[in-house]
Amino acid sequence: MSTKIAYREWDEYDLSSDASLDKYALDYEAERQSQLVQKWLELLTQAQELAAQKKERLAYVEAELMLKAKTGKTELGDKPTDATARAWVITQPEYRKAQRRKRKADEQVSYLQHARTVLEHKKNMIKIEADLWICGYFSRPATKSSTSKKEHADKLKKSLSKRHLRHKED
Repeated sequence: MSTKIAYREWDEYDLSSDASLDKYALDYEAERQSQLVQKWLELLTQAQELAAQKKERLAYVEAELMLKAKTGKTELGDKPTDATARAWVITQPEYRKAQRRKRKADEQVSYLQHARTVLEHKKNMIKIEADLWICGYFSRPATKSSTSKKEHADKLKKSLSKRHLRHKED
């Protein structure tokens, strides 16, 4: 049982529909591709900015707590060792909260970087599909009766029938 991760910040963005390819409308897909990439890269930029802010906040909270620990304003005593102070900082609720927020921001950046990769693959698939249309891959199968060897003709017919099963539905 797999569950879909829902990123509430991007409810209006559906990566699976943006990544889908309609091979019968390649002109539309090619025109729309740059807009899709721009949309997702804007999100990535925003997410990276947010992640940088969360990283700064985590560093600030850590430094603030470390200063508090080293100045003797905690239950650790007057001069705790660096290891003891560091262990105390990690256990503090405000540090853990800042760490969770940074982790979530990093996760969002990672998701959007993968979205960029998906859109790059879609761009490559548009090129491949267009090349297939140009070379006649999607045309109805045709075999020549003048093929000299019967076994070669049978293999060709079998291959073409597998490749063009959708034409039987037409």
